[in-house]
Amino acid sequence: MTGNLFATIDRLVLEKREYNLIICNNVLEHVVDPFALLQKIRKILSVDGICRIVVPNDDSILQRDVVEREFADPEFWVSVPEHLNYFNVDSFLKILDAAEFRIIEMLCDFPVDVFLYNPDSNYKKNPLKGKKCHLARVMFENLLGSINIENLINFRKGCAQAKVGRDIIAYCGKR
Repeated sequence: MTGNLFATIDRLVLEKREYNLIICNNVLEHVVDPFALLQKIRKILSVDGICRIVVPNDDSILQRDVVEREFADPEFWVSVPEHLNYFNVDSFLKILDAAEFRIIEMLCDFPVDVFLYNPDSNYKKNPLKGKKCHLARVMFENLLGSINIENLINFRKGCAQAKVGRDIIAYCGKR
């Protein structure tokens, strides 16, 4: 989408439009005021609607440990000027709560930063390894899903509980 997202949502509010499903993938980290955006999204979400929000899991316990062990530079996840905001599982839950969303389900995808522990797969020390690490992560998650989709869902739930996945995926409703 191009244009002013805030103005677009304001127009939808004036038109009294409501949606049963809103998908907000990798947006909150790019806006000046993610809390204001969440409040606006909530206004156009129907009473029983679901909002799926994805943000990068930055400054996670895994990333902090990788830095502490010197497998990556401090704040290697910082992406200036593209990212204006950074969330980890705890801070993401806080902002969702403040915006009066209730969590229906919280998932995280594969903790790709685990590859940084191994010098042979450390894509931060050698960026040429990044594509192979990504492929390994995709193959692993595809394997889990091919056996039984519940395996993949449970793996992702576990990554969220452990706060280690690369991206956080929240399914929310109005509180």
